[in-house]
Amino acid sequence: MSWACYSCGTVNPNSVSECKKCGGVTAAPSKFYPAWALGGAVLFLLAYIAAMVVGGVVLGGILKLPAGTAHVLSLVLLAILVLAAGVVLARLSWGKTIIEAGIASVIGQLAGFAIVNFTGLAAGLGVIEFAVCAVVGIGLAVLGAFLGEWLQDRPSTGS
Repeated sequence: MSWACYSCGTVNPNSVSECKKCGGVTAAPSKFYPAWALGGAVLFLLAYIAAMVVGGVVLGGILKLPAGTAHVLSLVLLAILVLAAGVVLARLSWGKTIIEAGIASVIGQLAGFAIVNFTGLAAGLGVIEFAVCAVVGIGLAVLGAFLGEWLQDRPSTGS
């Protein structure tokens, strides 16, 4: 893994803590990255749609699981995918993108809710159930981002 200098953009190996070109440090400036929030929203949108389609179409329709079972399994899958999307977002970014993951989760889940419920793509969630899941989703996205940043900050052990 490498990191990009926030001052000059030079990509540096993880083994150094200062930029080899300008001497800048590895710490990200403390600011909000709207591009990561918007880009991350796509990850969360895909996670939401995938979970609803798998739950409604695959588990309920193809595998003929009882509706309640398929629904619960789709929510579990959604939770796993939202956590994973938070990790991916944090790992892909060069900054500390914790808040961005929470915001991206809200944007992506709202877009997914609209697409799934208004197109009939799959059996979606009711408004109250969606609101509860969205709050949990924000927490899981932020937890995933913390995990992703922790993984990103660990020193490389490769040879």
